[in-house]
Amino acid sequence: MVSWWRIMHWRVERESLRKENRELESRNRELESEKKENEKNLLGQKKLQRRTLLVTLAGVAFTGVCAAVAAADFWRKMFPAPLLTITPKVYSPYPRDSKSDVIVPGGVKFTIRNSGTRSAVFIAARITIDDYERFQACTYGSGPADPGVCYGVSLPVDATPGVEIEVPLSYEVTTDESGSFNLAFDLEDGGSEAALGAIGLDIHIYRVRIALVQDDGSTTEQGPFVIVAPRDHPFMLYWKADRVLHGDGGDSANWQTLEEATRSSTGSGGELWKALECFNHNDEALRRIITDDSLMSENMESVRHAMQSGFSTDYLSSAPDPTSDPSLYVCPKK
Repeated sequence: MVSWWRIMHWRVERESLRKENRELESRNRELESEKKENEKNLLGQKKLQRRTLLVTLAGVAFTGVCAAVAAADFWRKMFPAPLLTITPKVYSPYPRDSKSDVIVPGGVKFTIRNSGTRSAVFIAARITIDDYERFQACTYGSGPADPGVCYGVSLPVDATPGVEIEVPLSYEVTTDESGSFNLAFDLEDGGSEAALGAIGLDIHIYRVRIALVQDDGSTTEQGPFVIVAPRDHPFMLYWKADRVLHGDGGDSANWQTLEEATRSSTGSGGELWKALECFNHNDEALRRIITDDSLMSENMESVRHAMQSGFSTDYLSSAPDPTSDPSLYVCPKK
């Protein structure tokens, strides 16, 4: 039989163990609370460090930008240079008036904007002929039409690709100013039979690049350009698409094949086949000379569109209206 004393001793030990457990649980809670508080403080410190780092980096970046701007401004002042935006426009030759056969040369107009800190002085235009073809009019069996030509030495007849021509210039575009000048293209031999052929209808097609040379030796490459001299209209004398709309587009208009359209002007027989061979030759040459990145006159753009679409009209190109922009027909300043 368990004595009273043992029972009391057991109760005391059990209570003591419970007390120790409660103290341990309490201590564990305190430690957990301290742990969470430490983690919270550590997270706050990390956030503060990141914020401080970001502020520091932003300050460094801002200082760097300011330094770069200041350096750029210093460089611009110490080493002034032009900053050019050049916009070229190719324009067609045109007859001087309805009573004269004289043709005013076409060319390229350069509009230049200088946003830099120094004037740009152009001293030369270096023209490189990349490709060339002489076109005869495919008018076998019809009468000649002998036009006059403005005399002016510029592009060589029967040119060899790779030839360079340097044209002296004296043109200045000051800072924060815009200006323009034209390069007008003519033939070396003018209106001679050597240039225009036996019936006076030959034309010359060039693909050129133009380097505008400044007085400091720097160059600005422009192009390629497709230049036609002495005229680029009426172009249906030299090229027609596989399908041709004959007539003015009214009730009498009708579609014809290239052979049908050619037969209507040459008749049948040997003259027809000579004309078709001429058109085919010119078509191959055009597709070689006119590249996707070529700039050209509106007339030649209409020819390119007809080449891509496969059809054309009797009025493939026309004489330009010089009154729409008289500045196109002003010779370059020398």
